[in-house]
Amino acid sequence: MSTLQGEVLLGRSRSAEYGRVRIRTMELDRPSPGSISNEALTLWLLSDVALIDSQGRMSIEPNGDTLGIPDAAVAWDKTFVRTRRYSPWNAARHGFDRERQVLTAGSVIHLNLKTALSVEMISRLHQGLGLYREAGLGRVWVNPPMLADEHPSFKSTNRPDTAVSPGKPDDPLIAWLQSRRTDWKEQAEEEARRLAESIAAAIKRARHFAGVAPALPYGPSKSQWGTVMHAAKNAHSSQALQQKLFEGDAAVIKPKGEGWLIEIPPEDGREEWKNLASFLREQLKPKDEADRIYIHKIRVLSRHLQDDIEKRRV
Repeated sequence: MSTLQGEVLLGRSRSAEYGRVRIRTMELDRPSPGSISNEALTLWLLSDVALIDSQGRMSIEPNGDTLGIPDAAVAWDKTFVRTRRYSPWNAARHGFDRERQVLTAGSVIHLNLKTALSVEMISRLHQGLGLYREAGLGRVWVNPPMLADEHPSFKSTNRPDTAVSPGKPDDPLIAWLQSRRTDWKEQAEEEARRLAESIAAAIKRARHFAGVAPALPYGPSKSQWGTVMHAAKNAHSSQALQQKLFEGDAAVIKPKGEGWLIEIPPEDGREEWKNLASFLREQLKPKDEADRIYIHKIRVLSRHLQDDIEKRRV
C-alpha cells in the first residue's frame, strides 16, 4: 500500500506533464445497509459493477443469477440501469486490458425476494458485487434509506452557515464599471441571466432524477419559451403579464401542460417537490420594480432559455 502513496503520473501524454497526481491512503467506511425487508431489496450502485453470468461471461443484465441472489426477480418498474463498455489502458504493458461491460454508478436495482435474505448474504452484498473490486468496482449500498420512498429523501446536516462572502475588491476598474451601470435595461438583463441560470439548474436536477439523457428533449420546448417571450412583448404591465403567464385556462404556463409539469427536486432536500409551473410562478413573481424592467427581464430570460435548449445545455 505504501508504494501507491506520493506523486505519480497517470494516463497518456505523461512526457508532456499531463497526469501528475498525488495519492494518499484514507479510511473509507462503507454505508451501512438500511432496514431489511423479507420481500424486497434495493441496490444502489456507488461505483460501476461488472457482473458475470453462470458460465463466467460478462453480463450487463441484472438478475438473480448475475447478482448472486437466485431467489430474486428484478422489478423493472422500480429499476433504473445504465451501461457502458470500455477497455482500461495498462501503462505497464503499453496496451489495453480486457474490455469491461459494466452497469454504471448511480444505477438502482430493485428486487422482489421469494425468500428472506440471510445475514451472511446481506454481509456479502455489503462487501461488493462482481469483478474488479480490487480496482474500485462493485461498491453497492443495500437498501439505502434515501430511496425508501417515491422521491429521494436527503437528511439535513443542520450545519451552521459560517461561510462569509468576500467583500467587493477595492479596485478602480470595478468602481468605474459600477458607476457606468445606470441603464435600467442592463439591470433587467443581469437579473434575467441570474434567473435563467437558476431555472436551467432546476430543470437539470429534474432531468437527472428522472433519468433522462442529456441528448433527449426535456421540459418546455424552445417554442414554448417563445410563447412566453411573445406574451412579454405584448404586455403593457407586470400584472397583465403575470395573468397572461399563469392565470386561467388560457395561461401560457399551465401546471398540467406538457413540459411545465415536470417535477423539480428541492435543492437542499428540505423543501417540497414542485412542478416547473409552480416553481416558475415563484421565481417570476414581480418585485418592487417598474413595469418596463419586469417585462424586459422576462423577454431576455426567455431568449436565454431558448438559446440553452438550442445548444442542449438544459
